[in-house]
Amino acid sequence: KALKPFCAAFVFGTILSTMILQPAIAEDAMSAEDIQAKLKGPKLTRSLKVTPRDQSKKELEAILKRSIGVNERKKIVELAEKAELPRVDFSVEFDFNSSDINQTSYPTLDTLAEALKSPDLQESKFLINGHTDSKGSDEYNEKLSQLRANSVVMYLVSQHDIDKSRFKAIGFGESALKNVEDGENAENRRVEIINRQ
Repeated sequence: KALKPFCAAFVFGTILSTMILQPAIAEDAMSAEDIQAKLKGPKLTRSLKVTPRDQSKKELEAILKRSIGVNERKKIVELAEKAELPRVDFSVEFDFNSSDINQTSYPTLDTLAEALKSPDLQESKFLINGHTDSKGSDEYNEKLSQLRANSVVMYLVSQHDIDKSRFKAIGFGESALKNVEDGENAENRRVEIINRQ
């Protein structure tokens, strides 16, 4: 008799936790077509007038040609937002304290590669931005996130024969947290793909 309330609570808890976790799972379970649509973004129209969006893209490209320090990283985030560049976040698992991609993330990266090779995106160039949570020092997180962003690029190049010149890997460490209120939250540990168009 005592087991009935326990079982009911367990079942309810399982269902509730599944519902809560669903959005996080859905982002990583996107199809190549979903990724393609997100990274393609809205259709752009040509104009003779230079817009603030155009100016932001131009400034961003100029920064990406230079050596990138802390101030440049902050500016890259700001300019990418102002330019309204299409982006997708992925949860890529790495081995503990390492830049080695855990094989559980291979299917996610394989799907990403399929999208990047699609006709709509095959001419595009991308920022591959590595982000960490706030555990550890700024310097350590920046270095680890750079190595992890590099690993994602190398996987796409070596496993899917995508031209390396299409990618620019940048490690942001904890400088661009997705969840600012909870810096150690898992959603901060991510790889962001931005279409530079």
